[in-house]
Amino acid sequence: MAASGNSGQATSLSWPACHADILSVGMVYSAGQGPTSWDGAAGCSDLVTGPDVIPCISNGGPALSILAPGVRWVTPTAGGGRRTTFSGTSAAAPAAAASILLSRQVAAHFDPSLSADFLRLTGVPVTSSRTGATTPRVDVGAAYVSASPFTGPCEHDPASGAARGALVCRTTITALVGKVSSLAVALSLERPRLDGLTALLTGPDGTTVRLLDGPALEGTVFREVVGRTVESDEPLSLFAGRPAAGTWTLRIEDGPDPAAGRLTSWALVIEPEAPLVTTPSEPPARLLPTITRNAGLFGSFFTTDIVLFNPDDRAAANVSLSFLPSGRSHDVAATVRLSLPPLSTRALDDVVGNAFRTTGFGPVHVTAPQNVVVASRTDTTSAGGGSYGLLVPDVGPEGAIGRLDLSAWLAPVFRPGSSRVNVGFVEVSGAAASVELLVRDGSGAVKGRVAVDLVPFESRQVNDVHRSASVAPTSGDLFEIRVLSGDGRVVAWETAIDNGSNDGFLDTASRLRRDAYLPAAARAPGRFGSFFRTDLKLANPWSAPVNVRVSYYPSKGDGPLQLILSLGAWETRLFEDALSSILGLPEDSAGALRLTVLGNSPGIVASSRTYAEEGSKSYGLAIGVLENAEAVAGERIALTFLSSSASTRTNLGFLETFGIATRVSVTLLDVSGETLAVRELLLDRYEAVQWNDVFAEMGASPKERASALVDILDGGAVIAHAIRVDNRTNDASFLPGRVLRTLPRVPLDAR
Repeated sequence: MAASGNSGQATSLSWPACHADILSVGMVYSAGQGPTSWDGAAGCSDLVTGPDVIPCISNGGPALSILAPGVRWVTPTAGGGRRTTFSGTSAAAPAAAASILLSRQVAAHFDPSLSADFLRLTGVPVTSSRTGATTPRVDVGAAYVSASPFTGPCEHDPASGAARGALVCRTTITALVGKVSSLAVALSLERPRLDGLTALLTGPDGTTVRLLDGPALEGTVFREVVGRTVESDEPLSLFAGRPAAGTWTLRIEDGPDPAAGRLTSWALVIEPEAPLVTTPSEPPARLLPTITRNAGLFGSFFTTDIVLFNPDDRAAANVSLSFLPSGRSHDVAATVRLSLPPLSTRALDDVVGNAFRTTGFGPVHVTAPQNVVVASRTDTTSAGGGSYGLLVPDVGPEGAIGRLDLSAWLAPVFRPGSSRVNVGFVEVSGAAASVELLVRDGSGAVKGRVAVDLVPFESRQVNDVHRSASVAPTSGDLFEIRVLSGDGRVVAWETAIDNGSNDGFLDTASRLRRDAYLPAAARAPGRFGSFFRTDLKLANPWSAPVNVRVSYYPSKGDGPLQLILSLGAWETRLFEDALSSILGLPEDSAGALRLTVLGNSPGIVASSRTYAEEGSKSYGLAIGVLENAEAVAGERIALTFLSSSASTRTNLGFLETFGIATRVSVTLLDVSGETLAVRELLLDRYEAVQWNDVFAEMGASPKERASALVDILDGGAVIAHAIRVDNRTNDASFLPGRVLRTLPRVPLDAR
């Protein structure tokens, strides 16, 4: 990014702003200030000033990328104090740079040119009184509420017979739902002459619109936003009412030799039709407790991606998603509906902004066939690129509690002083409920309370629950959730957030468990010099002591091992680096844990966190403690959110749980349901196996999106999971497999 220069040139830019790969920035006034004279090489005056008036000294021309406020900035000076006379394109350039950084905080696009094009696509068109040329002026507010921009790779299509050679670019959009309302295309290219330039855009249904047809332009640079700064040769409104999702194709025909031109960047922003407005009346069959598009503490900005996978190989699946933003009317939901072909995967990135076209946070009511996999990940961008995030699992009716039910429990794994804990509640039955959260210390004593009243279908979040309860946090804290009055039913969850990285660890409230698995635990080195360890938290909210058998099944290192842990009445204990502190394992150990309550105790509360530390911050994943999650012979496990690219990798884990050698077959599928690879795996009794980078392990080409089916061919029972890792931050998300059962679920202790 560079300032365009202050020489008053109408058709040329200063170096290096004139370079094709530079985002060149001119300036505008942000307010009226009367007639203004400028010194320097331009030596000119502006008789009229005001918002979006371009000063006479600002260099311009067809290569100018963007405008930003550049007059009378108030800035700090060396040694202290303030300077109020910082003006010029060198003042506008930092404003544009800050605008890009703010937009990347919302969505850190892997391609930097896409971030620049996004500002141009969402900018306010400003026309120069000197030249008549129109250039976008940055509008961060518009970028914040805009749907995501899209771009894609290009390839040369050589001339054949009468057909002209062309550069053909494609992008496949899955995040948008419904029909097109409007769109715009950012296009930056160079060629010896512009008068022979032709560009066409084709939508998913084959509708084609001619964007450019030999424009009468001088010079060698075309840097415009078609539909904003220049009009399309044919109306872009021809796309209105056509499908937004699918493959969009840009074709640039550039005479007999398309290689003579150079495409610097292209991008597309589509405004979809508004989602349906519905009134929830029935309890949801499934619930995503919280999704978001919202700013957080310490410079964080959280967004949620949802991925849907239809594992049925014969029938399409109709899915309805209804979003109820917290703090707004609770009888109105934004609803989108879509159909998933057999074995297909659909990714809804930044689902609040793109599909529901709003901001805020709240739950999603899911209506879908029982076997459809619904997975979501909420993340925040990192200053160095990449993201930190957490899985938000879907919850069925069994995850809610009412006034007549026993308490539900949360055992957050966090470090007092360097992290904070938020607790959320959502009413799911359509009736009011009064909820109480009790904060108990490591010996079970109540040290704080938080009361929350919910109207039907309302969601509420208590940020920094310890501060809200006016109590000091300790690592052994246990949260008890109970419904005191009302006929409503409530799902609760907690999110422990590291203050340094803003990485979160989410866990939903559960009842007591007697036999459950932690499918992955580690005490081992990772990539980029990291070292991952697992903390395990166990609580016995009961009036008598309890013994817990801990069984360890290694995927690497020593084992298997087994021992008995004792917890006193109402005792909660945090076992830091559990594989060392409980089992005494050396470094480079990893595997699965089984937690079995002995005797007649009603059960325990268990949660975990696997993480790495980097200076004053930490990052990692909450690995859910699973109950009745095995698939037996003849059953199938579905996994989604799988990815292999420059920015992500995905590991798969398997655990045999019945003590019988078991054969499984793993099928890797692309988003359309086509098979990428198939591989069989033989698991010994109680064996744990992890495949690092499942695509490489199975010999498949990397894909940004994929799903998998795990068929249990014979033998015992298997738990399967995926761990998706961001290559730039090394942060990970845990994704449990969904068992596609042919028979009703049978509790583990009854099998």
